[in-house]
Amino acid sequence: MFLTDDVRYLPGVGEKTAQRLYKLGIRRLKDFLTFFPRDYEDRSRFVTVFESALAEGKVCVRGVLKSAPVSARISGGKTMVKATVCDDTGSLDLVFFNQPYVKDTLKTGKTYAFFGKVEVGAYGRKSMVNPLFEEEGKGVKLGSITPVYRGTQGLSQNVLRAGAEAALFESRGKYEEPLPGEALRKYRLCPPEDAFRFIHKPENWEEIKQARRRLIYEELFMFCLTTGVLGRREKDSGVKLTPCDFEEFFGTLPYKPTGAQRRAVLEASRDMCSGERMNRLLQGDVGSGKTLVAAALAFLAVKNHGQAVIMAPTEILANQHYINLTKMFEPLGINCEKLVSDMTAAQKRQALSRIKSGEAAVICGTHALIQQSVEYKNPYLFVVDEQHRFGVRQRAALSEKAGNAHFMVMSATPIPRTLTLILYGDLSLSVLDERPPGRKPVQTFVVPEEKRRGMYNMIRDTVKGGGQVYVVCPLIEEGEDAESDEKKAAVTLRDKMQKALPGLRIGLMHSKLKPAEKDATMGAFSKGDLDVLVSTTVVEVGTDVPNASIMVIENAELFGLSQLHQLRGRVGRGAEKSYCIMISDNNSDITKKRLSIMTKTNDGFK
Repeated sequence: MFLTDDVRYLPGVGEKTAQRLYKLGIRRLKDFLTFFPRDYEDRSRFVTVFESALAEGKVCVRGVLKSAPVSARISGGKTMVKATVCDDTGSLDLVFFNQPYVKDTLKTGKTYAFFGKVEVGAYGRKSMVNPLFEEEGKGVKLGSITPVYRGTQGLSQNVLRAGAEAALFESRGKYEEPLPGEALRKYRLCPPEDAFRFIHKPENWEEIKQARRRLIYEELFMFCLTTGVLGRREKDSGVKLTPCDFEEFFGTLPYKPTGAQRRAVLEASRDMCSGERMNRLLQGDVGSGKTLVAAALAFLAVKNHGQAVIMAPTEILANQHYINLTKMFEPLGINCEKLVSDMTAAQKRQALSRIKSGEAAVICGTHALIQQSVEYKNPYLFVVDEQHRFGVRQRAALSEKAGNAHFMVMSATPIPRTLTLILYGDLSLSVLDERPPGRKPVQTFVVPEEKRRGMYNMIRDTVKGGGQVYVVCPLIEEGEDAESDEKKAAVTLRDKMQKALPGLRIGLMHSKLKPAEKDATMGAFSKGDLDVLVSTTVVEVGTDVPNASIMVIENAELFGLSQLHQLRGRVGRGAEKSYCIMISDNNSDITKKRLSIMTKTNDGFK
């Protein structure tokens, strides 16, 4: 086979499996090489039965089958097979659900290796549920470090591992070294062929470390090379605008802009009035007031008889921008328009007509703003909120619509300056490093599961005092049907809270809901018709409910620091003292250190 051959020609891969592989971006054999494992299982770690009681995670136990396996029928027509193995240090119970073949596979008196998580029950009895196993000396499942890949429904890990192995075999001797020899010697990087072999079929943890080092360096090298070329491009000409008096806009606001907001407006407006096209990244921490800066620049575009377009990744955020900007511009007689996918055909026709005629001066929306049917009269400014959430095609369509209009990207995702320069090499940078007056820091706690009752009491007291509460749960595992698992986790948590907090109005939001249902739920929470909103991370960016003063994050160890910070930023937007409660029973040193950072600072840049 050639590396460019379609994966459907791999032995054991039919049309259905190929379609599932396509969903993961694996179309050609060589795509398997860059489909890196998301984790590894250390099946090389053998412990005794006695030691297994103290082991964390999954381990291998070697033992002799003590007696013949016993099979039984359980509820729902399912089967359960039980067996016991022992070594010199003790015995281990084995339980297999819905694997009836195990009864005839395991033979009394033979030695096997079992891989799984050991649980300790009553009287110190140790057990392992649904372990992998193999007869000693007759298998390859155990005794090695095994890659675990990101999957999709109906696609087994065995298929992915076999595909990666086939790609490694077919690619031998066909690699070209893209990195300069000086870099290879200076950083002691392994050859690419070794890197791919180490990442997919490692013999030890040191090989994984070497492979990651090599592959990460190569990716960053190529990325810096690309952005370096972008950064040296000649600047495009843009619509040259005439400066305006921003005090006319600021004077209508019920608060004064911060020094950082004024500085960002000045930097961007200089670009827009220079005759060159503005390409600027506005980076500001959660709650730093990026929308006000975008509004001031929209005011400049409108004063020059142009239009300003603000594009958001979700309908919730687009609606919020529309509401906030309408409040800002109404006193100035500037018309705002909204365009999102969930509008009726009649509403869309009216909106498109007002946009085309120029009657709509400031337009807020989602990717609906870059569809072919949308015609702008004088688009002078395009603002994209959280650009990293848009796909490549959407960005290309946006660039085509924008023409020579000025362009600004807003991001609340904390990015250190050095990474900003790499990621956005062709954009100028403005930073909002001040919080608007009146915004109080959110007090953050890490709480174990055993204190959940106290947390519920705190929620009850907050609601009694007129406040509202967010409760966010993660997707516990990247399974075969991630969206269904996410929905199930959210529904289960909502039901659990409803029992613990009777009388409270508890809403539910997750990614399986239709856009109209999400908007209705979020609208009810915003209006105060719900006391508690149980949600997945669809509330992460941009939603603004000043009355919400508590953010509860379930299984906080499963979120990244940036995501935790974004979620915490949903509260602390009103006058009340606000709290973020991170629930976690994970006692690993890394988890403790990560969550501790959140309790010590509210600064996303840190």
